[in-house]
Amino acid sequence: MVHFEVIGDIFAYWMVGLPIAVLLSMKFELGAVGVWSGLAVGLFVACVTLAPRLWKMTVPAVANPDRT
Repeated sequence: MVHFEVIGDIFAYWMVGLPIAVLLSMKFELGAVGVWSGLAVGLFVACVTLAPRLWKMTVPAVANPDRT
């Protein structure tokens, strides 16, 4: 179960967020704003990739509170 979340986080932060942060801060010379923007993009990608998993795990528990 945790394996999927770890891969999603590695993809979001290291493969998407970090390259965008480096590109914005170094290539486009945005400095700290570029780093924070890359971090924000990585966080957004993590939310998008992990939200369906959270939805899949929590909706059945809310729909059937007697079952765990």
